[in-house]
Amino acid sequence: MSTPLFQKLGPDEAVVLTFNYADELVAGEQLEGVIDVEVTVTSGVDAGAPNSVLNGVAAYNTGQTQVLQPVKGAVSGCVYYFKVTAPTTNPKKTLTRYALLEII
Repeated sequence: MSTPLFQKLGPDEAVVLTFNYADELVAGEQLEGVIDVEVTVTSGVDAGAPNSVLNGVAAYNTGQTQVLQPVKGAVSGCVYYFKVTAPTTNPKKTLTRYALLEII
């Protein structure tokens, strides 16, 4: 399975990335608890910390089926790899999504 790729962004853009978990939640389950977001650079050079592209903390959407992560200030020419892990109301289920964000 390939890693999803978000729409390319310019280095001055600020957007909210959406990580959708709905397809893995059964009736009655929701995302809840502390969201863990890890960012690494897979291509290009970001002299700062890759996590500096995060523009605030991740949050759940109203239905608690998606994680919304604001980002900004990424470095032109870099590709950022996001790993977003969220616990659910099922104590035996924690879900993770992976995605790439390319900066033009």
